[in-house]
Amino acid sequence: MKRYYKATIPVAIFVVGLGLVKLVANSKPDPEAQQVEIEARPVRAVSVAPQAHQVEVVTQGTVVPRTEITLMPEVSGKVVEMNPNLVAGGFFELNEVLARIEPRDYELAVIRAEARVAEAQQNLIREQAESAQAKREWDELGDGEASPLALRLPQMADAKAKLKSAKADLAEAQLRLDRTELRAPFAGRVRTRSVDIGQYVSASVPVAEIYATSIAEIRLPLSDRQVALLNLPLTNKKADLERNQPNVELRAEFGGKDNVWHGKIVRTEGAIDPVSRVVYAVAQVSDPYAGNEHGIPLPMGLFVEVRIDGRIFENVVQVPREAVRQDGSILVIDSDNRLHIRTAEVLQTERDFAVVRAQILADEQVCISALDVATENMLVRVIEDNSSTQTDTNFAAEVVQ
Repeated sequence: MKRYYKATIPVAIFVVGLGLVKLVANSKPDPEAQQVEIEARPVRAVSVAPQAHQVEVVTQGTVVPRTEITLMPEVSGKVVEMNPNLVAGGFFELNEVLARIEPRDYELAVIRAEARVAEAQQNLIREQAESAQAKREWDELGDGEASPLALRLPQMADAKAKLKSAKADLAEAQLRLDRTELRAPFAGRVRTRSVDIGQYVSASVPVAEIYATSIAEIRLPLSDRQVALLNLPLTNKKADLERNQPNVELRAEFGGKDNVWHGKIVRTEGAIDPVSRVVYAVAQVSDPYAGNEHGIPLPMGLFVEVRIDGRIFENVVQVPREAVRQDGSILVIDSDNRLHIRTAEVLQTERDFAVVRAQILADEQVCISALDVATENMLVRVIEDNSSTQTDTNFAAEVVQ
């Protein structure tokens, strides 16, 4: 019996302890519910409005003459005269004599050719007289119709052919004499000269390299993305060539100053470059040596940055460049200060701003703060932005590739 009581004591203690725990738990008051306030994230924002915008494509190229040739004589001889302007950098006018080859041999050839012409003319006159005499004699003494040989018609035809040949020889001799003067086929400038007075030159030996100064060209590489932003003359139709000639602005430092020249895109090359996969457009500047508004000429060989007037896009917005995120999206803030992530098509970026096509409502603002974490409908608080968001369009534009 005594052993029974000893075994039940621990059980009783456990039951009593459990009851006390429940009693204490039931007597403890319920905790009061507390409302957690979500703090709005402070951000900077700007208001934008959709508008029409003409994009600009920026590329680069080297100025070259449209027409450039190697000046060569067509006859051989000793150079006896050189134009003072036939030096590297010298200017010349259309049809100006640039060099002269000793003409004496060719003058003598002209004299000999003139003598052969006179002899052939005399022979023809004699044959015409004899043919007329033969016809009179046949009319008086002959019977029936006279043969051509009796009337000396073959002899007269031979005399006419020989006169024509002699005149051709005279014309050739005169042409070779004229070619002793090397004349400029256009108004232009000298790049290099390779002969001098007293030197004997053969036909087709280079005398100088010259180029025309009437038109300069710039070959401009364009990516497929850039081509999509431009109205280029892509066909050979006259209307397409005349209508789609975007204006271009050339910029370069020359003479210690930043200079600007203006021109037009006149054509595109016939094939895509197989290595770089770019299309080349060709810009032209008329009368490049006339100078720009400050009188600075556009020299050949100058490397220039070219801004091309692109297409006009409707309903696009201009936003600060920092508003465009790395994935191309932008953040907008609605009237309830809630953040929304919107996809955007970036048409153009410059140093300070970007032109995008995106859905932005009239009561929405564009967030320009860099947020490490941005979620849909996140609560934000717009703070005043004291920094200037005014863009400077004088800086070079970079169209998104």
